[in-house]
Amino acid sequence: MNDDLILEDNWTGAEGANANGIPVMVRYRQNIREFIDTGSYPTKIEISWLYDTDEAAEMPTPGEATVMENFEAALIAALEGDKQSILVAVMTGQGEKHWQWYTANARMAQERIDMALLDFETLPININTKEDPNWNDYFDFIADFGGAA
Repeated sequence: MNDDLILEDNWTGAEGANANGIPVMVRYRQNIREFIDTGSYPTKIEISWLYDTDEAAEMPTPGEATVMENFEAALIAALEGDKQSILVAVMTGQGEKHWQWYTANARMAQERIDMALLDFETLPININTKEDPNWNDYFDFIADFGGAA
């Protein structure tokens, strides 16, 4: 799948705050224009995790943050190896963490996610898919944080 495309692990991070001053951490992948331009990734998958906050920072507790990191690593291993799906953005704050992926095949991606989840206890996640062939959600996300694709 898309063997000619190079998926760099090049990310931009940003810190922000909502209107109430609650911190939000974001990161998004740069240098993915070739993936966008192929038209081969028309579906966005968003995985959301509601978490108990560390009250001082509104971020996940250290233990939950570690599970989230392991979960993300498992998904990357399951989805990105053959570039079937690519992780493009992550947002953490206000009691929620969101991973945004674009995929060539939502059904296949869901099967791979299900297999990756077998290594974990039940997690407080929701998975939603949306057709977004022009990557409008991705562009809106990075525009909010001053970036470019």
